[in-house]
Amino acid sequence: VESHPLSEVLQQVKNTTNLNDDDSYKQVTVQMNNRGPILRKEVKGREVKTKRQFIANEGQFIYSRIDARNGAMGIVPEDLDGAIVTGDFPVFEIDEDIILPEYLNVVVSTRGFIFECERKSQGTTNRKRLKEKQFLSINIPLPKKEEQIKVIKVVDDLSSTINLLKAKHQIIENSLNELIQSLLNKAFNGVE
Repeated sequence: VESHPLSEVLQQVKNTTNLNDDDSYKQVTVQMNNRGPILRKEVKGREVKTKRQFIANEGQFIYSRIDARNGAMGIVPEDLDGAIVTGDFPVFEIDEDIILPEYLNVVVSTRGFIFECERKSQGTTNRKRLKEKQFLSINIPLPKKEEQIKVIKVVDDLSSTINLLKAKHQIIENSLNELIQSLLNKAFNGVE
């Protein structure tokens, strides 16, 4: 499978808006460990110091310049369509003719990709940032869409199996805790 730079599948968009003091806005933050974008909070325009903000739309890819090295990236969900972000959260259109968003999410969640984000981040220890040019230069494996679909299916199947095992583990842990509690009650109180 050939590798291609992200610049071949992502195009940065810089749609901006000037905030009105009396209007409400959703602010986005991006969770680390590839848990994706979520609502940070809803605010009135007067509460936001910088009045010129960028707009993130559903289906766009977004990452945190500061925390990309910690996996803070993902695809904007439907409930955050039209939300605002600062310039520290670049937003990109995904060329879905070349790459499936679900496949992109799989690729950017790999250790190798996160390592590249860390390697390309620049600045002092706690203020390292990954600028767009360096981000877009990261190479990713880019198979044909048919292969991307197969990768997505395998990952989905593995995720389902992992979730099932986690649920079974929780049931066993709960049963074990109940058994221990029962044994302790019996040993110390003579009751079950």
